[in-house]
Amino acid sequence: PKFLQILEELIYDNFPNVLEQNQSVNFVEKQVKSYIDAGQGLTAKLEDIAKQFNYSLYHLERRFKKRYGTGVAAYRNEVRMQRAKEMLKKSAVSEVSQQMGFSSIYVFSRAFKTHFGIAPTAFKKDFTS
Repeated sequence: PKFLQILEELIYDNFPNVLEQNQSVNFVEKQVKSYIDAGQGLTAKLEDIAKQFNYSLYHLERRFKKRYGTGVAAYRNEVRMQRAKEMLKKSAVSEVSQQMGFSSIYVFSRAFKTHFGIAPTAFKKDFTS
């Protein structure tokens, strides 16, 4: 598997169009994106996600960024925050914080406000008004 991984990387880096035309090739970055889009890995450590797909975090991050223009962490955080925003429409801030894997409601509130420019309680109040 390691040899195939190295070979695939060499081909991908030097001849991307060859592999792009083959629809049956399932790139690891596509698998990781699908995994995150399905809601899996939203609360996992990035190292654990990379390990699950048998890649180093550095290698996975590099390939993901090359394909999608953003890193795994940034993409995962974007999906996580969008899910949290949707969940706030129906659930309490503390429940969303816990389900999204934040260490505390304070950490969640700070991340939400940084991302959207509004506190989750204010968003919830505005949404329900």
